[in-house]
Amino acid sequence: MKKLFSTPKRAVISTICIMLIIFGIVIAAFFIFTSRFIGKSEAQDIALRDAGLTRKEVSGLHASLDHDDGCFEYEVEFHKDGAEYEYVLEAEDGDIISRDIDGSAPMNNNSQQTAQSAETSQGSETPQSGITLDRAKEIALSDAGFSESDVTFTKQKKDYDDGHDVYEIEFYSGSTEYDYEIDAVTGDVISYDIDKNDHVNNNSQQTTQSGETPQDSETPQSGITLDRAKEIALSDAGFSESDVTFTKQKKDHDDGRDVYEIEFYSGSTEYEYEIDADTGDMISHDIDRR
Repeated sequence: MKKLFSTPKRAVISTICIMLIIFGIVIAAFFIFTSRFIGKSEAQDIALRDAGLTRKEVSGLHASLDHDDGCFEYEVEFHKDGAEYEYVLEAEDGDIISRDIDGSAPMNNNSQQTAQSAETSQGSETPQSGITLDRAKEIALSDAGFSESDVTFTKQKKDYDDGHDVYEIEFYSGSTEYDYEIDAVTGDVISYDIDKNDHVNNNSQQTTQSGETPQDSETPQSGITLDRAKEIALSDAGFSESDVTFTKQKKDHDDGRDVYEIEFYSGSTEYEYEIDADTGDMISHDIDRR
């Protein structure tokens, strides 16, 4: 009997057969592996239930299977009343990895029913459905002391961070930028950052007036000391030095000017200040309540 590869023709046919067999095995293995997945339709249903919506209430509903960081996941997207919803779910069990809601997402009937049920079962606690984007904006504006007509918004979106839903609110008033992170369930301010670029700050002016009076309204060229910078930061935060634990206190050169970087903790809250080393003005400060 002639050998299998006795002629070039048979060799080609044999090679093709082997490739088809390997391809079939790979396809079969893939289908066996993906049979453990929940499926695109169920992934869509999970995302819709989490948003409190139905298929009839949304548009552009789409789900795709993706592979990221060594695991398979479904990406689900849809729109409702100008809001864009993006979900990422584990492909095997449907657990929500992340959710992102960009735009205003008003509560629908299902969400309202969920909220009423939560109020009944939890008494005075905040409903599980949480607050709206508009309410989060009101909280940030109230904390900053502005009305909506006083500012220009640059970001207003719902996100999923560190295991819970948050609203990210950013806006400008003049040359000052305000960044807020609001708990989407309770409405608590998780953190905020105020970045002032024009070297003017009311709190710093009051601190200067209550302390040493500058000559001709100008700070001497030698500037302030590190201890004075710490006093300014502590005064703004409402603490004395014995109330906090410092993690950073240093002089640095940033954006063409000398600054003091002051960081400290009080309880589980972290405070970060950047103080102008010449004038004593607060350039920026960040409070992170984690």
